[in-house]
Amino acid sequence: MHATAEQEYLDIRKAGFKQPVCVVPNGVDIPEQLPLHLTGENKNDEGVKEVLFLGRLHPVKGIDILISAWSKVAVQRTGWQLRIVGLGTEDYVQKLRNQVERESVPNFTIEGPLYGQDKRKAYQRAKLYVLPHSQNTSL
Repeated sequence: MHATAEQEYLDIRKAGFKQPVCVVPNGVDIPEQLPLHLTGENKNDEGVKEVLFLGRLHPVKGIDILISAWSKVAVQRTGWQLRIVGLGTEDYVQKLRNQVERESVPNFTIEGPLYGQDKRKAYQRAKLYVLPHSQNTSL
């Protein structure tokens, strides 16, 4: 099993699980203090609130499910934008773009990966972070 923190490890043991547990922190550094101009300001330069997926673009991540859900929610949530950021194969990214076009998904962007300060700014600016997963666990 995988735990991201010591407390999560203790919760796994408290729940009665006996299998080995590896504690590996998430790969996100959280700054001790946000820059003052970012605190409380969760909108992009156009004043739109962002929902962010930031990670590897791969079928196992369930991004296609997220896009389908967003196509239903976005029509009721003007002033919001889904921003998908990450590295994926050309074929898979094109498949996602085709889905967006086919489903007429509004308020949506798909971008390449971000690193360092740009990655931190994306997390800080997002109003909501989403991490879907594929329903097919055999991938």
